[in-house]
Amino acid sequence: MGLLRSMNVGTVVADATKAKRENRPVFVAQIADSPRPRGMSSALPTMSEMIEGVEAVGWTLDTLTAAGFSNEDRPVALAVFRANRQPVMRS
Repeated sequence: MGLLRSMNVGTVVADATKAKRENRPVFVAQIADSPRPRGMSSALPTMSEMIEGVEAVGWTLDTLTAAGFSNEDRPVALAVFRANRQPVMRS
C-alpha cells in the first residue's frame, strides 16, 4: 500500500475509532480512491480498505452512495456506517 493511501485509510479508521469511543450511533465518511479513467470498470482498493478498516473497529456499512468524481478524477462516495450493537445478556 502506498504511503498516501495508507495515511488516508488510517485517518478514516482513526476518526471511526474516535466516533465509536464517543458512543455515536452513526459514522459518515467521504471516501475517495485513486484517479481512474471515467467509464472504465476497475477495482477500488483504497475504498475497500477504508470500509474494511472502519468495520474492523465496530461499525457496519449501512449505505454507500456514489458522489461522483473529485476535481482530480478520483471516485468519491459517501459511506454511512451504523454502530455494531452488543447483544443484551439476559439471565
